[in-house]
Amino acid sequence: MTILKNWLVGVIVACAVLSVCYAALPKGKFRTIVRCSGGLVLLLVLIRPLVQTDWAELLHVWDNWQAELDLENEKYSERQNAELTTIIAEKTAAYIEEKAASLGVVCHAQIDCEQRDGVPFPTAVTVDIPYDTRLSELLETELGIGRESQHWQEVTV
Repeated sequence: MTILKNWLVGVIVACAVLSVCYAALPKGKFRTIVRCSGGLVLLLVLIRPLVQTDWAELLHVWDNWQAELDLENEKYSERQNAELTTIIAEKTAAYIEEKAASLGVVCHAQIDCEQRDGVPFPTAVTVDIPYDTRLSELLETELGIGRESQHWQEVTV
């Protein structure tokens, strides 16, 4: 902030000095030369911060900021994927439980998801009932969860 303040004060002082000089000069060729020179001085005062800038340090700060931004974007994507995975698992489990109820079976399902091309897909299911052929076929045909990825409660005798 002090850099901006110092630059602005320099521009104001240069404008004030040049205004006084222009007012004090008589008309003629000399006045034209002084105005041209004054314009160059004012231009130098205006671009002084660009000349004095440490571009290597500025580039280093930019790189650090970019790396921090990339890290935050990665964290956001991970949180978003985790939330999406949870939603898909919950909705799929509710769908399975609803379909099981329509078949006359009461159960609770737990879904495992895997990422495919950045999108979570249900890949395995654990059901708290013994093996049911109709529900197993439904899981395989409608959800694409093969029999090898279906886990059923063991029957204890």
